[in-house]
Amino acid sequence: MFDRFGQLVLRVAVAFILIIALHPTPVPQPLIRALQEGQAALDHNRPEAALESLEHAMAFEPALGSLHLLAAEISQATEDYPRVFAHLDLYVPLNETNLIPNCVRSHALLANGDIEKALEIWRPIHGACPQPASFFRLLTQMSLANADRQTTMYALEQLTALEPNDPVSQLAYGQLLATCHPEDALPTLRHARVLSSEAGRQASPLISTIEETLLLDQEAYTLAQVGQTFAKQGEWRLATWSFESALKLEPTYVEALAFYGLARDQVGEDGSAELQYAIEEAPNAALPHIFLALHWLQASQPERARQELEVAATLDPENPAIAAELGTAYALLGDIQAAKAAYLHATQVAPQDPRFWITLAQFSLNHEIEIATLGLPAARNAVVLDPEDPAAWDFLGYAHTLLENPILAERTLWKAISLRPTRAATQFHLGLFHQMQGDTSRAYAAFEMAALLDPDGVIGQMAEGSLSRVR
Repeated sequence: MFDRFGQLVLRVAVAFILIIALHPTPVPQPLIRALQEGQAALDHNRPEAALESLEHAMAFEPALGSLHLLAAEISQATEDYPRVFAHLDLYVPLNETNLIPNCVRSHALLANGDIEKALEIWRPIHGACPQPASFFRLLTQMSLANADRQTTMYALEQLTALEPNDPVSQLAYGQLLATCHPEDALPTLRHARVLSSEAGRQASPLISTIEETLLLDQEAYTLAQVGQTFAKQGEWRLATWSFESALKLEPTYVEALAFYGLARDQVGEDGSAELQYAIEEAPNAALPHIFLALHWLQASQPERARQELEVAATLDPENPAIAAELGTAYALLGDIQAAKAAYLHATQVAPQDPRFWITLAQFSLNHEIEIATLGLPAARNAVVLDPEDPAAWDFLGYAHTLLENPILAERTLWKAISLRPTRAATQFHLGLFHQMQGDTSRAYAAFEMAALLDPDGVIGQMAEGSLSRVR
């Protein structure tokens, strides 16, 4: 966490010289050895060993109480926060005006999750603290995790002032500004785009959204569109803040209400109240029903999701996404024929969209129904429409596996892997292919890779189960 080992080494050396110069009797060899070992460990960037040596030296010679600050800083570097506080409490200052102990304490409090106390100590002294950017970077991370927009804004304001040419902090500050003051965010976002192509990739859609919607002079609309841009990028916390800002200006803005409910669900909150309110405000709008259905699917209540989706389908019968989600709800309810009809309807409404062919193929393969007449043709269509999609090739390969076409199965599965080697589902299907061919060693390797790629997911769990069967 702290890149200050050069300074720390110097302070060990100074302590070493002072103890020799001022000690009235010959300095015990164990003390000299402990200090030498501590200095060597810091010199070779081994903080744990250095800390152990320093603690041994201080236990041997209590007069070295000033080294507790050094021990606290090393403990900070190893993220051992109880040890940080213990050493700070034992620190004997040589200079009463030294503010470094408070700097270290505030940083440790922050890392330990006590943001309020950390800021209480930090604010009056931060100008005297070394490497303040590391504090504000951590404060940004912690306050974002706590969904504290005000503290995040303060942290990023300070961080961008300290690091004006850092594209990461500039982008983050511009994004956060866009959630409440989109026009004010443009200079920072443009600066981030100039600093880095990666930052530009994320900033450019947001810049375009703000520039285009500002022409309409409707701030709530601009904020809602900013929120949708964040949603497309998977930045759901920023999306919630954008929709909140829009709704402060127009509390009955139905589209913003619906997206706000969806975004709250995505960040682990409960967006159902906003979604219900949106439905009450616009009962003939399909979007709130769709998002409420997604809420119920996420809550493992497929029957309630089905009800909302059937209403949405009545309101917007040519929407393929509604049909596909209906298929999911029907499948979860065990109504396989209704699910099949819904998935087929999605492909009929949008025959040139590979996503719905992939969904149909996945449904057929997962349930192992009509593989030759439904799953295989659906996967082929997906490959034709998007030959760079590894999922399409994966499902095509898995269909051939289930149909016992080993040559085509292996060829298409390896094509999927060549497109994305880290796709856990493809590795799992490759393992099933090798298992069916009786090649247990290759099956084991593929299952092991799938488990590593998806340790906490459904694919990872299935791979772990398969590993036990091919050992």
